[in-house]
Amino acid sequence: MPTLHRFERVILAWTLIGLIAAGPLMALDSKKSVTSLLFAGIPQGTKTVTLNWSVTPAVLPDREWNCGNGHGGFIDMFSYTPDEWNVDLLDANTGATVAHQGGTTTVLTYSCPGDSAPMPTPSTSSMSIDVSAFTADGDAFFLVGTNHSGEVRTTTPGAPSAHFNCSQLGGPFTISAGIFVASSPPEFRFDLDPAQVIATPNPWNTPPSARVLTHKYGSADTYPSSYQIDRGDVHVRPRFRFPGTAKADGSGAALNVWFRVVDPPDTAPYVVQANDAHDNDNKDTFSGGKGMLMKPDCSDFSAQSTCAVLNGGVLATTSAPDGRDEVVLETTDRFAGDNYQILASFSAPGDDGKFPCEAQNPNTCAKSAPITAWKRIYLEKHRMFQHGSDLGEGSTTGDTFNVVDISPFREGQQVRFVHAPPAPRQLPSNQSQFYFDDGVIAKDGVVPFPDGAGGTIKLQAPLPAAHSYFARPQQSDAARPRIDQGDFVGIVTGDDRRDFLAANDDYVRPLFDAAFVDYASASGRVTDLPFVRQLQDFGQERDEVGVFSTRWFEGMGLMNYQHLMGISNTSDCASRFQPVRASTRASFGYGSTYACIPQILGRTGTASSVRLLGAITGHELSHQWHVDPKGLYSRSRAADNNEHDNLFRFDGSKLFCLMHYRYDDDQQNVLPEFQDGVAMFHYQKDASGLDSEYRWVRERCEPIPYHYPIPGADWWTVPPPSCN
Repeated sequence: MPTLHRFERVILAWTLIGLIAAGPLMALDSKKSVTSLLFAGIPQGTKTVTLNWSVTPAVLPDREWNCGNGHGGFIDMFSYTPDEWNVDLLDANTGATVAHQGGTTTVLTYSCPGDSAPMPTPSTSSMSIDVSAFTADGDAFFLVGTNHSGEVRTTTPGAPSAHFNCSQLGGPFTISAGIFVASSPPEFRFDLDPAQVIATPNPWNTPPSARVLTHKYGSADTYPSSYQIDRGDVHVRPRFRFPGTAKADGSGAALNVWFRVVDPPDTAPYVVQANDAHDNDNKDTFSGGKGMLMKPDCSDFSAQSTCAVLNGGVLATTSAPDGRDEVVLETTDRFAGDNYQILASFSAPGDDGKFPCEAQNPNTCAKSAPITAWKRIYLEKHRMFQHGSDLGEGSTTGDTFNVVDISPFREGQQVRFVHAPPAPRQLPSNQSQFYFDDGVIAKDGVVPFPDGAGGTIKLQAPLPAAHSYFARPQQSDAARPRIDQGDFVGIVTGDDRRDFLAANDDYVRPLFDAAFVDYASASGRVTDLPFVRQLQDFGQERDEVGVFSTRWFEGMGLMNYQHLMGISNTSDCASRFQPVRASTRASFGYGSTYACIPQILGRTGTASSVRLLGAITGHELSHQWHVDPKGLYSRSRAADNNEHDNLFRFDGSKLFCLMHYRYDDDQQNVLPEFQDGVAMFHYQKDASGLDSEYRWVRERCEPIPYHYPIPGADWWTVPPPSCN
């Protein structure tokens, strides 16, 4: 009976297959000895993985040509049992089997050396495995193990060892396996509407960001972003929502998500030019310049709170079953240009407080769009009629009105009646107290008085009965009209340059956009002012400018409202000694600027004079902020400390900035920087920000101009004890 030689069963060591989230891992040949285990994780939130394997059968001889006993012929050598193989996915923590797959394969045989060895074809397959129970709370770790076994029996006793030396001997049995994430790894995406991430239109290509208003003083106003929370109180810090969605395998899932705030470098051209932009450069000292990050329903703001963190701390959350998650950031209420960004991670931070994804290059953390703090000013603009008349005594409604000066009127003309309540008025005023109406003078509707310059105009249709218009009485002690009451009718031809005297505010928005201040148009009912040939200014017998502006300024007394008037002339503009072209007053919640348009534009209004008017308008509106309050950089502080300076523009050019103390030279030639169509502040690096007019605008308290200069007090001290 032939002797049975049983080969020893070989069980290979379990082998760990490295896991890579982005694709399959390197599979290890099951015949290789593995002396170390490499632990790697399937990311949190992964629902399924795919286990792949490949089995290649052995190729061995079953008989050989017999030449050792002196005669030829094939003799049987071996018989084989099917090779059994196994692939297992094991929980690396417990060793428990998560999934198993096994099978058998038959050895491919051939006659040696008479036949050619066959080429084995690997058999590959895969299976999908649900691992969601392991990855719900964090990364999960697995082992992939392979083994195989088989038996070989000899059929010819005493077979010489030479029979194993066939040169065509085939390859051995092999098995390999690998595992990879069946789909993309979990993903967190912030859901800010891209349309609300605004690029600031200016020559320096300031990067886009979402905007958060430090205050929204306009009662009918809206926020620039729908994600800013209306807290209903202008004395509290603004809050901004950051919604997002956590996804696993492409759909929303309940996952642990960690958030934290970072402070990116300042994006303003002024700051970048001065090399002052860097991480953590926000000016607000509240919470290290990073605000307070909280859950939407948080009400515990104590040091032990688990729903709110300060100083860039980490906030842990769990997304809803559909993946939705949200955090809220409380930001600065003062410093325009302070910016913030939220990072999200599926891994908790390390000992340094940072997420593992931050250490990768590039940073692979989920990032929100940056948000930047902006201030908003409501600019109410008025233009003065060039032609028309005060109303005279007589009818207050209907279609027939008396006018003080009949000479400008012709039949068929379109005319506009304007009304404001008498001054002084209760503040703030009801807008219904301001109104205007248009009409057309009827045929034969211009009737002069026989004994004077006045007359009567008759309209084609009566004005609304709800609106009454009143005569402007003369001053009791002078042949001048009263400024505090009375209405006006002006002529409207459709050509604004002929009909109105208007300031040029074209440079205001780009000037203040660079300081993160949004100049919004205020919605006044009446935009057209009665024509007054010359108003007496402050310090004269009557402060007609003050009375005139406070009467027609509908937003007077409202926070962050500023007033801009284009007018004909004032006593200061007409002065022979030191004429001005524009002037500003701003105190006690009242800020108003006027520009004497004919004095600036001259008779023709050339392009260069229009640009000069734009520069003067921007200059004067800056005075409503009280820039350069101490006059530190003025030509002579003792002689000229009225918020001017003698510094150059921030961009490195040798051109004076917008707040230069004069716009012409000693020969009264306009300086080129006031006619080149560009308006810029200077930039100073001193720590306080005093008299760095650009920084002053960004950093000063609101509302404007309620924080006004008080004679004899260092009102400009930065920072003040409180902005509220």
